[in-house]
Amino acid sequence: MKTISLVDLRQREREPVAIPVSLVLKADELNLDASTVTINMSLSGVSVLTKLALVPRQEVKIVINGQFSRTIPARVVWVRQDESSSCTIAGLKFLLYPIEMAA
Repeated sequence: MKTISLVDLRQREREPVAIPVSLVLKADELNLDASTVTINMSLSGVSVLTKLALVPRQEVKIVINGQFSRTIPARVVWVRQDESSSCTIAGLKFLLYPIEMAA
């Protein structure tokens, strides 16, 4: 029986990219991590390194600051501890694709 990996389940290929972002818990908007950084990204999702304790199915907001600031709603798909720090690595699925948000 073939096992299916998380990479096999992705809808789109991710590209490595490190962008500083803020991650906000949708249920508690005062709970945020402004030191979150992206690890890789696609049109449908992103993986991040954050200090927040996340759980699958939790809704969050990704805040990209800069000249063209954006807030992107997302849902946590998977979570694991980073072995080299006390941070969490999480896979997030965008609830709206960036193309839809720009319209």
